[in-house]
Amino acid sequence: MGCWKDWATGWDPKQQGDGAYLFRYTSSRGWRIHGAGSAFNCADLGITRDPDDPPPFCY
Repeated sequence: MGCWKDWATGWDPKQQGDGAYLFRYTSSRGWRIHGAGSAFNCADLGITRDPDDPPPFCY
């Protein structure tokens, strides 16, 4: 599992391959699954890329 700001990734140990689950935390809803895959597009998630603190799950 890895965290970045209010996002987190997790893996199913029984799953083969490099896919991960992506979760997002909001104070109103708590943790919710956002999607699954091996990499995510930051622009599609509304994340502005910061070269000093890049999200590890985006391409």
